[in-house]
Amino acid sequence: MEILLSLLLVFIFVTLIGHGSWVVVAAVVRAIRGDRADSSTRSFPSNGAASQRAWNAEGRYGEPVERPSPVKDLGAFERMVDALSSTEQITADVASQLKTQARQFAGVQTRPDTVPPTERVLPPLRENVWATPVGETSAWPADLAHVDLQSSVEPPSAMQPTITPAIDAPEVLQLDERDLVVASMPVASSVAHAPPTAKRAFSEIVTSFLADHNIRWGELVAGLMIVVCSIGLVVSLWSTITATHRVVPSLIFMSADAAIFAAGLYTMRRWKLRHTSRAVLIIATLLVPLCVLAGLAAAGANVQSVSLLSPVTLGAIAVGTIGCGWLLWQASLALVGRGGAAALTASVVAPTLCLPLLPTVARTLADGAGSFLFVPAIATALALLWPARRHCQIDADENALAMKVGHRFWKNHWLRLGIAVASFAAVVVYAAYLFQTDGRVAWIQIAIASVPVWIAIAAVHGCFMKQISVQTKWAMPRYLSSVMVVISIGCVAAILPASIERVAWLWSHGIAVAVAGAGAGWLLRKRVPLLEATVPLGIAAMLSSPAWLAGLDWSEVSVWRTILGGEPLMISLAMAVFSSVAWAIAAKFTTRQTLPLVPAFWGAMAGGQAIVLSVAPPSWLGMLPVAGLACVLLAAMIGAAIAATRKTSLVYVSSLAA
Repeated sequence: MEILLSLLLVFIFVTLIGHGSWVVVAAVVRAIRGDRADSSTRSFPSNGAASQRAWNAEGRYGEPVERPSPVKDLGAFERMVDALSSTEQITADVASQLKTQARQFAGVQTRPDTVPPTERVLPPLRENVWATPVGETSAWPADLAHVDLQSSVEPPSAMQPTITPAIDAPEVLQLDERDLVVASMPVASSVAHAPPTAKRAFSEIVTSFLADHNIRWGELVAGLMIVVCSIGLVVSLWSTITATHRVVPSLIFMSADAAIFAAGLYTMRRWKLRHTSRAVLIIATLLVPLCVLAGLAAAGANVQSVSLLSPVTLGAIAVGTIGCGWLLWQASLALVGRGGAAALTASVVAPTLCLPLLPTVARTLADGAGSFLFVPAIATALALLWPARRHCQIDADENALAMKVGHRFWKNHWLRLGIAVASFAAVVVYAAYLFQTDGRVAWIQIAIASVPVWIAIAAVHGCFMKQISVQTKWAMPRYLSSVMVVISIGCVAAILPASIERVAWLWSHGIAVAVAGAGAGWLLRKRVPLLEATVPLGIAAMLSSPAWLAGLDWSEVSVWRTILGGEPLMISLAMAVFSSVAWAIAAKFTTRQTLPLVPAFWGAMAGGQAIVLSVAPPSWLGMLPVAGLACVLLAAMIGAAIAATRKTSLVYVSSLAA
């Protein structure tokens, strides 16, 4: 007990130090930003060679503001004079005189004309040329104001502008009291004085460090450090932890996960780091079943590891369920909103709660322990179906089938799907490892128990495919939905060959598919697809007919005999008649027009079996007489002809049945 208390004290100390460091850093950043936010107390340094920064309307230190440059002014002035001279609006002498007087006014002295223009070097410039305060008359070159522009200008044409002489030049060129930085002239090469680089403030460095792309790298490094340090701590204290009590490792792992939840919720609500907090909460949610698995592995990976008769174990399960359930609820609200929070929480809590129950179930049910996974499978299926029910309601108006959702809906849907499948996969993996002594029997039972999850995935995404089939902007979700449907149906079909090993497994698979399909149809569309639900039951009856109808030993029946034989043909024919009558009754009392797909399926199955048996050895017929086979072939031909004449859309089905 002293060791456990010491571990708890160390954990609390480390948590407080980590939290306190983050609080201190946040306080320092806020203090720095608060000191610099008051723009009224800031003043620009009087450095004529450095660029100044301006305070924006939000009180933050903004981008550098460019100050007036005499180089650009003189360059622009000389280009304008050159343009006037080239268009012969002023003479070359007047242009040269204007340039010379402008340079003299700006403090730029040129060498004699004997020096080539490209080799002229400007002397050092004098500062504060235009430092005269605004409102006073500065010393203006007298010659510049008395230049006679009109005397050197030729009569302008109708399309040329008229040059107006400069009047009261000192007031026209009056500038403010800012220093000027004079560098090289555009028309003549000169020596430029580059402004020194401004030193970055500490708050700017902190702000750039807190940018999104830098924060993500920090998250990656911090996450790796947490994982590595946690592994090192667990490895170093493994013997001490396991010797205390079997529940202690699970409590330690769950406490660490709870700390991650608290960090994610704190950063989202207090620091408003939405993307960072979402990533932390998703990681914490995925770690919930893994933490329980780690605790169970520490206690021993066998069926004797957990006893539900121990009060400590029951108390730990209750505390963990309540505590982690509340944290999961808060995280689900932050991740997917109130509409999907309950489903997301249930998709994690239900499979995780089943993990500590598996050892007891293995001791109680023995060979049938794998069927216990129907419990988490049904919970996961309901968690997937419930949020999608309001988007899959069938309306009488076909134009109302379009889903009015946005990108956030799809993001939340894929998140719920991924977390639900990951949580259920944790239960499947642990059950397969725990029941490995049973071998193939337990694994097939686990596979059959997972059928409700696959049916739910196929039903939800099949509904989405129909609802967004006319919306071009959801091309990617439609493609992903089709992929999910194909994968789900493929998994359900792949379980069927493995379940042929036993008759009970065949019926378990058929009942699971039928019940899951009927339940999904009722939840999503408010109607039970009874006719479609008879298909898996009929397949189970057809495949097992040699055993329960002919009385053959199932271990001696070949696989092909379960499909091609007199007994399977009789079941197919009976299912075709039953489904046809049921479809006719449903079509009479309902207004919805549906194709007889189920009767066509069974009719095609019976027709194919009859064709093969007509050329097969007589021993394949079993209980079916030869006259019965002839009647089946005749009935199939007549039915195909009638179907082809009444409804042209069933020509391909009727031809297959014939």
